[in-house]
Amino acid sequence: MFGQDRHTNIYISFSTIVNGKSSRYKTLIAACADDRILAESDYDNINMSTSQTWDIVKTIAKVKQLIIEMTWQEKLEEERGVVHRLKQNWERFREGNHAPLSAHASARQRQMNEPIS
Repeated sequence: MFGQDRHTNIYISFSTIVNGKSSRYKTLIAACADDRILAESDYDNINMSTSQTWDIVKTIAKVKQLIIEMTWQEKLEEERGVVHRLKQNWERFREGNHAPLSAHASARQRQMNEPIS
């Protein structure tokens, strides 16, 4: 979907305010790779940001069939849920240094992933 396999720096951030307007936003969540999803509120009122972000986290969990952790534990014995997944995705997104394209990628694909200076 949308070049995820060709572009290692693509992430999609979902919100109920923007994406929830589309009847197909759950289909988009389902098609997005689990390690490329982020969540946000996209709300201009700080008092509503937490509830809006929580709503999209619950939607992502339902669509991706992930558990929702209700307490935080760094070391989990069972499968990590949506909150841990989103945290890992955010950390990878923030840090950058995404895996380079393989030698088999076209020159155009490699050029599109080069940083703009």
